[in-house]
Amino acid sequence: HEHLNFHKTMNNYMNAKAILFKQTKKDGYSIINIDDEYAKKIANKSNGKVLYYGQNENADFRFFDVVLNQNYSSFKLENKGIIYDIETCLLGMFNVYNLTAALSILILMGYNINELSIPLKQLNIDGRMTNIDFGQDFKVIVDYAHTPNGYLKLFELTKNLGAKRTIVVAGSAGERDAKKRPVMGEILVTNADYVIFTYEDPRTEDPNDIIEQMISTVKDKSEKYEKVIDRHLAIERAINIAKKGDMVLILGKGNENYETIGKEKIYFNDVEEAENALKKLLAQKVKE
Repeated sequence: HEHLNFHKTMNNYMNAKAILFKQTKKDGYSIINIDDEYAKKIANKSNGKVLYYGQNENADFRFFDVVLNQNYSSFKLENKGIIYDIETCLLGMFNVYNLTAALSILILMGYNINELSIPLKQLNIDGRMTNIDFGQDFKVIVDYAHTPNGYLKLFELTKNLGAKRTIVVAGSAGERDAKKRPVMGEILVTNADYVIFTYEDPRTEDPNDIIEQMISTVKDKSEKYEKVIDRHLAIERAINIAKKGDMVLILGKGNENYETIGKEKIYFNDVEEAENALKKLLAQKVKE
């Protein structure tokens, strides 16, 4: 959805993506997610040999026996009768797909993925399910999710992590597809216990207007959310109201180090803001 302000329709967006696969050399490969609804359309536009990855039994690189929990993801990956046991600290089904795509390429290139120089258990992606742990009795996670689909995939994961309450900090980018805003707001309020709506790269739009669009279909659930326009204060607020066993999700920016307000870029980093808010909270508790 974040690109529909430019592409207008999903079909246009698919055709734009297909340009990449059209450029594949005749003796090259296009490796496509077989479980995606556009897989066949992309394959039909691809040059070279098409290979598929995913859960479908017809995938050339098929993953199965997936285990997802709050500390790691594990699964089996099969190609040409060879089965690899994969375990990674990357969390969630979306990361199983992403990792399978990457490993498929390595296998195709002839690498033995059981002998990688960087063990898969040590893989870390800044801003993707980044866990901020200063010894507090609740979880704080920073993630880049900023679209309806991104939210849904994230909640599929977090609902299995056993948090007492899920508190979310989120907004929507200015000068981008506005049609997704009510959808995003409804997904957040429906799936989280409490949402703090804030700015997220408002650009030249008024962040109040953006948030009003996000909450337009959930006005009857006002007890489940609040508005804190300043993102710094919103993150601090979420961490201050979290209790033992809760989970705070700070969504939208990941590890980006800026916010665009008006036409000016200012330094801002969600991970650092969360760390500073936690340090402040824990220091106060020590004094008490």
